Amino acid sequence: MDYEITSSTLIIMASELGSIVYDYEGKHLIKLSTGKLIEDNCKNYGSSFKGRKDGTKALTGIRYKTPIIISELNRIIFFPTTSTRKNDCIWVSLNNIKKYYKKNNNTVVVFNNDLVIELDVSFYIFENQVLKSTYLEAKLYKNNKKK
Repeated sequence: MDYEITSSTLIIMASELGSIVYDYEGKHLIKLSTGKLIEDNCKNYGSSFKGRKDGTKALTGIRYKTPIIISELNRIIFFPTTSTRKNDCIWVSLNNIKKYYKKNNNTVVVFNNDLVIELDVSFYIFENQVLKSTYLEAKLYKNNKKK
């Protein structure tokens, strides 16, 4: 495995050489696309990317720019900022966002470790993705409490 997504992974961004991953340890260059990195980690945690997307759809009805649960046990949920078919798709960890705000036409994200990253993503789109992910998290943990 090129990089294992954990609860300390903050964001996965596309680069010309693959992906740039920020976590609590720092910045890592991974020679895989963001999509392939997410796909490999879904398998590492016992499911396929398609299975994770289907699970989100079943729980929430969300069909586009679907947030996914990388690891149920570790409560790792990531959401894409664009279509997952795009090469420049950025994946953000829901549980590591401290705050986010609008700056011109972009969104600035402050993570729990105080790393600040400005994304070329509209505030409306980013906030909508946070809301979708929070809804997924609520549905998932509400269902788990019933068991």
